[in-house]
Amino acid sequence: MANEIGIYAAGRMRWYCENDPEMGYDQLQRMDPHETDCSQLYLRCCDEALRHYGLPGLDTSGYTGNMCRICREAGAEILDFDGNIYDLSPGMGIVNEGAHVEMALSASEWGGANQDENGNISGGQPGDQTGREVYVKAPYYYNWNKVISWVNFDVGGARAEPANVPMPRYRVLTREHGWLPWMKGLTDTGGSGDDYAGVAGCWIYDMQFDNLGQGGWYEIIRADGSETVNAAGNTNSPVVGIVVYYDTPNPGSTGYYKAKYRAHWLGASPGWGKWEYDDEDGGAGKDAESPLDMVQLALCKS
Repeated sequence: MANEIGIYAAGRMRWYCENDPEMGYDQLQRMDPHETDCSQLYLRCCDEALRHYGLPGLDTSGYTGNMCRICREAGAEILDFDGNIYDLSPGMGIVNEGAHVEMALSASEWGGANQDENGNISGGQPGDQTGREVYVKAPYYYNWNKVISWVNFDVGGARAEPANVPMPRYRVLTREHGWLPWMKGLTDTGGSGDDYAGVAGCWIYDMQFDNLGQGGWYEIIRADGSETVNAAGNTNSPVVGIVVYYDTPNPGSTGYYKAKYRAHWLGASPGWGKWEYDDEDGGAGKDAESPLDMVQLALCKS
């Protein structure tokens, strides 16, 4: 079936709009389970769709200025808006970058979050006071310039382990649990069903990686400022950052692959970071005050 992610995401959007009166609009409280804004709600629905199909989710803390990049990194296509508001498939996001987004539910319906009961971006009462903070509406013209499309996203291909390419293994050490079972890509070999290494809320004190290829390597950065490559370090200091590089064993027959990974940190502003690719952007992590508690690692085509 085509457009699985878009169809599922559109179903979640409709549910939030029509069946969840506790979901209201508040831009400053947008990460609260019962408050949202336009970009957070779109990303939330797409995140739920990806996870429903056993795939890595995406960063739901994005905004209209970077949500196209976030969705593209998760596998969506970003298209220039062609001027036709009636030819959007379910799950497509119609975006004015930096301003607003709506999600297409059908050719004649859009869903999304707009404003609170006072016409403001914040300060109203929790929940939907008017029935029009988060709601289904008819398509309308605006200064749209981008479209987020999941139509050509291949759920099976994204989930599958690349043929003839060894999938990396990785595991983490916490003080509460010791060494946790190895992860192979996004699969826990210990059978927990988790798609990440770690335990939510428990600092990671060490990590190991395997099957990164002959020239592959990993670096661990700790809160005390120490760094180690392909080795453990001072396990009295929590891990605050990682860099992972994958060296494709037989690129002539398989094409090149690179490590795709991200980390979740704790601290003053806990959350998932963006997806990182090999050592292209300095690795995953926030700062020395934000220890990691969860990590995901897979492969993607270069």
